[in-house]
Amino acid sequence: MHAVIRAWFLMVTTAGAVVASAAPYDFVLTPPSGVNVATVSFRATNSGTLIGNYDISSNPSGTRTKPGLFGVFGDTENVPVPVQLNPTASGDPDLATRGGFQAEIDPAGQAIVLRGYEASLPPGVTASLPLSAVFTTAGFRTRSPTSVYPGGSLPIPLGNATITAMTLTQIDPEAPGTLTPAGPGEFTFAVAPLVTINLTVDVLGNVLTIPGAPTLLPLTGTLLLDEDDALLTSAAPLAVDQSANPDVPLPAFEFPLPTVLPPGNTANLVFHLTLAELSLLLDATVNTRASGRLIPEPAWAAAGGALLAMLLDRPRRPHQPVYARRRRIRPAASGASSQPAGSGMPTTTASIWQAAS
Repeated sequence: MHAVIRAWFLMVTTAGAVVASAAPYDFVLTPPSGVNVATVSFRATNSGTLIGNYDISSNPSGTRTKPGLFGVFGDTENVPVPVQLNPTASGDPDLATRGGFQAEIDPAGQAIVLRGYEASLPPGVTASLPLSAVFTTAGFRTRSPTSVYPGGSLPIPLGNATITAMTLTQIDPEAPGTLTPAGPGEFTFAVAPLVTINLTVDVLGNVLTIPGAPTLLPLTGTLLLDEDDALLTSAAPLAVDQSANPDVPLPAFEFPLPTVLPPGNTANLVFHLTLAELSLLLDATVNTRASGRLIPEPAWAAAGGALLAMLLDRPRRPHQPVYARRRRIRPAASGASSQPAGSGMPTTTASIWQAAS
């Protein structure tokens, strides 16, 4: 029994030694954590049709369209025109982030293990990027206003696109790294979790989500330990060049397109497009400043270790076999009774009585 208890005790105390050496910390991102963007650009390739917003009943004075530069244009004609509209947005915003992660820190073993790294835009925080598009057609005409759009590609400004969400998420279960002592309670570290970055962008009222491809985030920096507290700072380069082919129809949207020949007016057009390709190019630095707190040892583990220690330290009487505690009964002399005088008990009963005494 004591051998089993001792084995349990050794397991608990060994586990406690590991915890004492490799301690888990919860970290929370604090300012100025964020993604400092040198350049970010995304491009969408859309194809479909445009048509005037004319409706014979609800909008009889609206714009009408017809493919081609010449020919008859009836008074109620409104014909779809094949078109490509490829918007591009780019800029260099600084994006503040919030989030956190867990780290198992082992100063004696000079090791760190990172788990669950996540950084995202706080709710309500957005970033605007200048937006333009290349407008490509084979040529068409409009009425209300009367204009001609020659065939070819035409760059047009579209205002701003808005980054409404961004999430940087670790996707590997854990990322091992190294610690290097740099002074009392101070270390440099290097660890590279596998992450994805996902962006959600509003372009002309269409919300586009750019899915992330796995990429390494090489975190290097300084770790300070002060009893149960920790402070981690890092600056890591992040480069992303990825694309997706969703091939999904976008909701129809109306857009006022400036006239070309003659210029100076606006044609009100409705676009029906399919999103064929979406690409993202990002060159940025991920700044991480995180405050950490030691995760307490579970109460059951500490209590279990103390209880086992008490059991092992309790004094015990020397162990004796049962037969050593019995009185040996010698055979009675010939003619003598083997039972106590006056006991009145049979011989067998007397023997049991003597053994028990």
